[in-house]
Amino acid sequence: MRLVSSVLTVMLAFGALAGCGDDDPSVVAGGEPGATTTPATDGDAGSDPVTDAGALPDRPAEFTGTVTSITVTEPVTEDCVDPSTLDPDGSVSSDDPPICTDPATAPVGTILVEELPGQEGGQKISLAVPSGIPFHRALPDDTTTPAAFADLAEGATVEAWVDGPVAESFPLQGSASALLITG
Repeated sequence: MRLVSSVLTVMLAFGALAGCGDDDPSVVAGGEPGATTTPATDGDAGSDPVTDAGALPDRPAEFTGTVTSITVTEPVTEDCVDPSTLDPDGSVSSDDPPICTDPATAPVGTILVEELPGQEGGQKISLAVPSGIPFHRALPDDTTTPAAFADLAEGATVEAWVDGPVAESFPLQGSASALLITG
């Protein structure tokens, strides 16, 4: 529960930074609107959402690298506070209960993508992975097939498109608008 609360606090802080994004279009790019989700059909993915095979963007991915960390996000739905009841000017305490999240709109999880895993150089980005984004796996015949968050594994190579601003921290932080598992 404490980890979920910490993740939500970081997500809320990231939302507050949304107006502080980088204006460089190679770092910040728009997303692919209109993707919807359907339940996964393979045994391991369970209820992990899969896109309706929405198209990947026609531009190059903003980040290509190796997934070095995967965190599944669990929505907070019990013993929490409805965000619409909060006073934006009210005081905040570490003793406050967590803010409820909507399971339909909560991110599925986060991934850390590193250009040069295990080395100090190269770009690294922590990406929130929303439900319903175009999410595919590359096939040997240069086509793709729909994939799910559960298909990701540490060591997998991905191409990531980014939606909205990117926090210029280390690692960078943003939200994926599309993902392609390439290896």
